Amino acid sequence: MCRKIGALAVAATLFLSSTALGAAGPYLKGHLGGSFVNDITFSQTNLSSNAEFDPGFNLGAGIGYNWGAARLEGEVAYAQNDVDTGDDNGTEFRGSGDISALSLMLNGYLDLGTFHFFSGPTAEGQQTPALSLTPFVGAGIGAAQLSIDESQLGPQGADEDDVVAAGQIGAGVGIALNELLTLDLSYRYFITEDPNFGGVDGEYDAHNLLVGLRYGF
Repeated sequence: MCRKIGALAVAATLFLSSTALGAAGPYLKGHLGGSFVNDITFSQTNLSSNAEFDPGFNLGAGIGYNWGAARLEGEVAYAQNDVDTGDDNGTEFRGSGDISALSLMLNGYLDLGTFHFFSGPTAEGQQTPALSLTPFVGAGIGAAQLSIDESQLGPQGADEDDVVAAGQIGAGVGIALNELLTLDLSYRYFITEDPNFGGVDGEYDAHNLLVGLRYGF
């Protein structure tokens, strides 16, 4: 798991070190979407349990700076998923508890060029863009507080939390709504260092599908 975090940190450093282009200005952003947590194995001494999770939600906000083809931002996000089914030392259980992640991340993005789709000609004989799409890739590094709630999640039961290193990587497309407002559609893979919940070892990684708005000023 630490190797995965290290690889994401290297990728994030490459993105962050590329933010040296012409200034375009600061922006505010927010997002909302779905969180899909991979199955988690909890372990302690000779005890172990596995949990599967329902689709959950991910919401967040941030502030950043746009250099025109590169962006750098600070972001806070919160994701939560309820337990669907699990196996606790051979005993199956259903629907008890949840896991959540409160993260603080430093993200870098590279915009990969803008593609314009034109409307009909104007009175002056020129065409004006009807739709402008800007694909992007990005990565982030930071920290997350992971929390589990309800006693069935751990091998011996736990309502605990742990603060661990976190990383994410993803891609998406920005759709210009006007000169200041952009609609972002994106995918992110989020992963953390293995947490320890009061003596119970766990893991955490999730796929996120997000819809966001970015306002430049």
